[in-house]
Amino acid sequence: MITRTVDIPIYRGEIIIHWDKDLSHVQEKYGTVPLNNFGAVSLKLDHKKYMVAFEGDLDLGLIAHEVVHLVNFIFTDTGVVLDTQNDEAQAYLTAWIFDTIYETIK
Repeated sequence: MITRTVDIPIYRGEIIIHWDKDLSHVQEKYGTVPLNNFGAVSLKLDHKKYMVAFEGDLDLGLIAHEVVHLVNFIFTDTGVVLDTQNDEAQAYLTAWIFDTIYETIK
């Protein structure tokens, strides 16, 4: 099991990154719906506090999928509006979160 908490630059807040053989610990700790066969889950725990959890083997597509949820949580909490004509902020945050998760669980 790996659990790491990282501070989010610029936008502030934190992301808890969790990886384990399954998601039962996450389900028990956070009282989620049953997470059998989810593979991963992203949760907004509080204002500017998020958690992402993965189970099993490293899956880059699954990381990318969960990063989208995290970016949307962060932008919602900070009042940033997604703009398809000016998406550099979104691209930088997406890359930073992806790299941080990948470095944590690889």
